[in-house]
Amino acid sequence: MNANKRVGKVGCPSRIGVLASLVVMVLPWWAISGCASDSAAVRGKSLFFRAFVEPTVPEVTSNSNKGPDDLDMEVALDSQALTQAVVAQLNERCFTACTALTEPEGKDAETFRNSVPSERDKYWVREARRRGADLLVRCEVSYSPWVQTGLNAWFVGNIFLFVIGTPASYLPPDRTYRVSVHVKTTIFDVNPSADEASDVQFFESDYGELSLSFTERATSVGWYLLSLVWPVGGLAIDNDKVKSAIEDKTAKDVADQVAAQVLVRADEFNRPMRGIRFNVDPLTVRVARAPSGKVSFGGDVVVKSDVASDQLQDYWFECDGNEISRGTFGDVPPDEKRKTRADETVYTYPMRAELPIPDGATSIRLVIRDRNDRSRSFTFPLQVGEPRS
Repeated sequence: MNANKRVGKVGCPSRIGVLASLVVMVLPWWAISGCASDSAAVRGKSLFFRAFVEPTVPEVTSNSNKGPDDLDMEVALDSQALTQAVVAQLNERCFTACTALTEPEGKDAETFRNSVPSERDKYWVREARRRGADLLVRCEVSYSPWVQTGLNAWFVGNIFLFVIGTPASYLPPDRTYRVSVHVKTTIFDVNPSADEASDVQFFESDYGELSLSFTERATSVGWYLLSLVWPVGGLAIDNDKVKSAIEDKTAKDVADQVAAQVLVRADEFNRPMRGIRFNVDPLTVRVARAPSGKVSFGGDVVVKSDVASDQLQDYWFECDGNEISRGTFGDVPPDEKRKTRADETVYTYPMRAELPIPDGATSIRLVIRDRNDRSRSFTFPLQVGEPRS
């Protein structure tokens, strides 16, 4: 009996060690998933625009000299990877749809990038308009190719996991890599009612660091054998796998920051802009299949102005580049319920329409024009909000 009790006591540290390993591994992921669900509740994809993204061409900063604390490797950010990452994040989290633009067909990409900036800008605006864009996104990325590294707070927990002899220490991102990336993002309204595209949002952000786990750094079985006698935080620090991981994660994290900045400014996109005094209230939009087989659209267009020429004139719907419906706005009385200030004049134009949508369509585009011939466009997915009865 005593022997059995002693065996039971010896077994306890092993179970505690496993439990501690699980706690160390699970807690961070639990915290991250909690943050993710919070951000998911915030984003909601209420930015009803179709955006096109210019190819993002990263440039090495002119003063990028290797410092004494820098690693020997040089990272090189890839234009295609950055562009695809930005498109994916904006498409998933922000806009109704987002697509990458490409350089002119038959023209060398490098030659085009080195052409006159004004000519490049005209091409991007023209191409975005041709493809039915509401917005054009430009990201200018500059970076230093040199990287510094160091251990982070995960290392302390990993020492504990190393002492109790569990491979769980391979998973936490215990080594931080510091990179220097600066991103300038400009978002243009490319509506054809204006002679030139006008920027409606501009913001800058800096990206500074990322963390990698041992499994993301180790390149061979030899590293795993060495990890049996040495904490993993000091192993597999600088190699081609690390370089690739830094390049890949930097592209994704830069794109994540761009999308986050857009979401922070969501209310500004959903306000009148570029001198136009109207906007579709995103909270009122409903798009759904009607019993007739057509698509039912409903939403309120809000005008904040008492100037007659700022009031609405007409609208039309497009699908796959073709006009499918058109109508005009009548006069409406001031909307006292929407006033946020005593001196404010607000008009609400309710819109209701049933639209014939071709098979395979995924969105509809609405163009609204005021009495001064200024227009603004919006793009809606074919299911927004609760279906109308």
